[in-house]
Amino acid sequence: MNQAKVLNFFGLLLIMFGISFAIPLFVAVFYGESLIKVFGLGMSILVLLGFLSWFFTKDDKQELSLSDGFVITVLFWVVLSVSGSIPFLLFGFSVVDSFFESMSGITTTGATVIAGLDDLPKSLLIYRQLLQWLGGMGLIVLAIAVMPLLGIGGGQLFKTFPSFVYLIPVMMLFGITDTSVLIAVVVYATIPATRYTIEGLRSVPVGLHEAATMSGVNKFQRLTKIEFPLAFPHMMLGLNQTIVFALFMVIIGAFIGTEDLGQYILKALSDKNGAGIGLTLGICVALIGLIFDNLIRTWVGKRKKHLGIA
Repeated sequence: MNQAKVLNFFGLLLIMFGISFAIPLFVAVFYGESLIKVFGLGMSILVLLGFLSWFFTKDDKQELSLSDGFVITVLFWVVLSVSGSIPFLLFGFSVVDSFFESMSGITTTGATVIAGLDDLPKSLLIYRQLLQWLGGMGLIVLAIAVMPLLGIGGGQLFKTFPSFVYLIPVMMLFGITDTSVLIAVVVYATIPATRYTIEGLRSVPVGLHEAATMSGVNKFQRLTKIEFPLAFPHMMLGLNQTIVFALFMVIIGAFIGTEDLGQYILKALSDKNGAGIGLTLGICVALIGLIFDNLIRTWVGKRKKHLGIA
């Protein structure tokens, strides 16, 4: 494991996390609360630790390995949870309660051991919400910043997340509505469609690219007249996966109270006498996926034979 590179990454992470303390610090100053020293000291500690970690490892030029990526992924939440507990500790909470509050915020679970949340200072309440926001943003950071450095695409990373993770950000923005589920379905189902589209375009033989260029066609004509028609059967397989993913997310969306087929399945599963109904509805969902799978695969097979690429 490249310890210097990992320390360098977490040094930058602590610096950015420490700077984010400026938000609750500003709220504490605005309302004249006593937590000014708490957030000021917490910011100083994190920025100093982060700077030292970054400064003594900044000259390391080695690339991150796959094992380094796994270490970063695991420690990402641990480091943020431990460092995020500092304001709670300075405010007077116990070590266990402080770590629990921080971990709860970073993992966006919303659980708390604090009695009387409404009586807490406004700056501390803002800080608790900031932790939850940073926890959600952590998924994006890993997807678009860390994993590409390791040669792991964001789509591959998102496939490893539990499906309900996609509901968290849309619930925060749009509330518990059917719109939230619809947006989560679109985001979740877009991943296989995008991946199959890219792979389909990459599968077009290079020789055809060269022949098209020699024939005098421009890039747009080559894309629309040659690459897309040849890649379309492969792209349709992505539509197959998109439908399956969308059906799956619709079922998961029932957990936030939508009125659809997923809600009926959830009600049947929670009813001690609803096993038969739940099984029937589950079979219906499976049949929908199988029907589309069979239709699309049959069409793809015929289209490939017609294009001579079967």
